[in-house]
Amino acid sequence: MITFGLTVLSLAVLETVLSIDNALILALLASELKPADQKKALRYGLMGAIVLRLVAVFFATRLVRYAWVKVLGGTYLLWLAIRYFIKRGSGDAPKKRAHSGFWMTVFWIEFTDLVFAVDSILAAVALTSDYWAIVIGGFLGVVMIRFAAGLLVGVLKRHRWLEPAAYLLVAGVGIKVLYEMVYSFK
Repeated sequence: MITFGLTVLSLAVLETVLSIDNALILALLASELKPADQKKALRYGLMGAIVLRLVAVFFATRLVRYAWVKVLGGTYLLWLAIRYFIKRGSGDAPKKRAHSGFWMTVFWIEFTDLVFAVDSILAAVALTSDYWAIVIGGFLGVVMIRFAAGLLVGVLKRHRWLEPAAYLLVAGVGIKVLYEMVYSFK
């Protein structure tokens, strides 16, 4: 039982460390909504993330085959950052994507989580084959990331100068995901 508990704790910490950039990206996505909808979108994202993780853990050995998910996710992240800097460079203040709406933002939060889930789950499977340890550790990690994302939304609002740095990180993550896909085909 102690070994199981240590494994769960290790997986929760691993999930959190591997997904800290995910929290920032989720915060940026949610920050584009009205303040009243931000926490609700992250809450729906949390519920969806738990369901996606359960399914993904079950199919962990097959996730490696879905390279298109990572390519699409990396491209989307790169597009987010490029769009931000183009609008900023043109003198226009980057506008919130009001046209995308609440449910589209929830969709992108879910999709972003799915892209990052592949790495986290494969790392967890490499650590242990105990299905329930992976599920519980992943669940705890996802909950910690959602709380971090909620806090980061507030930090980004109070310190607007962090926004460009956050988008540079988003671009870096997108490039990393795409590079890993290209490198894995060699």
